Amino acid sequence: MDEKGFREGTADRAKAPCKRLPKGNRDSITVVEAISGDGFVVPPLIIFRGAAHYVWWYEHLDSVQSTDWTFAYTAAGWEKRVISIEWITHFDTVTKPRLSGSEQYRLLILDGYEIHISIEVVEYCIGARIVPYCLPAHSARLLQPLDVGLYSSLRKHYGEQVDDLMVSGEIEVTKGSFLPMLENARIQAFTKANILSAWRGAGLIPPNPRVILAQPSPHRESDAPAPAPPPPIPPTPSNSAPPLHHARQATLESRNPQNGQLAELVDSLERFAINKDTELQLEKDIDQQRQQAQALKAPTERRELRTRIGGRVLGAAAVGDMMGAGESGAGKARKSGGVHKEAEG
Repeated sequence: MDEKGFREGTADRAKAPCKRLPKGNRDSITVVEAISGDGFVVPPLIIFRGAAHYVWWYEHLDSVQSTDWTFAYTAAGWEKRVISIEWITHFDTVTKPRLSGSEQYRLLILDGYEIHISIEVVEYCIGARIVPYCLPAHSARLLQPLDVGLYSSLRKHYGEQVDDLMVSGEIEVTKGSFLPMLENARIQAFTKANILSAWRGAGLIPPNPRVILAQPSPHRESDAPAPAPPPPIPPTPSNSAPPLHHARQATLESRNPQNGQLAELVDSLERFAINKDTELQLEKDIDQQRQQAQALKAPTERRELRTRIGGRVLGAAAVGDMMGAGESGAGKARKSGGVHKEAEG
């Protein structure tokens, strides 16, 4: 079990066009994944950043073929203690039917992040015959199969999905368009062959410690030699003073009696260049502040116009049912002159 974080509007192969987006459109989205040693994939838990579930987050959910995903929200957009309890319950429900007997145990490999091993989670695991095993600190890159062989492929295929979205004319990745792209990327990355290869790459299934021992040990900062200081740059007319200032000094040092007027002209040009640069920078700063203000204002207006749906953690089927109820309620509210909002769960 491990998390993978995404940012709205960013991807490895589509950073250039996405950088034009306002900062307000770059909320965090966390996807909690788990895989088994025989190639089975636990349906993901997707955590959005927000104060409630909103209908527009799931406007493309009908194009997602998977119907067993689970959705949650937090104020920060990543996993919290209450979400960890919901996820371990989800994990238990999905994996229990795969056991051959009621006395069997399940081994859950995770990192030692405190919300993963809270008292509530450990107590639930004891009652459900789940053995949580925390990886040693700083070893996930070697021992966590998701990190070893799957997340890099998922990131690559998700970047391709963002590229295709940009080519089609869309200028941003939103929560609504994120779900279909994530599903397409998971289909290509989370194949059975890739999953089994990830377990082999971590040296876990089949057990093979030589895979890990053969990895080069990370360089400690104390062992690394200190970098040599860069050689000093000799002073030249081009780097010791601005070009206009250098031209003024040259005219004053010359014996030509007309150089006084030239020096005054150079001074005027230098002041004009400084003022022009300041003016351009000021315009740039004002335009940037205007874009940031619009980015902060737009989500607020959109939330006020969209119908909320309740419950912190919802399955895909529950989201679909509540969206249908929310849209019918919103239609009635529009006829009566208002916007219908359901109470938060």
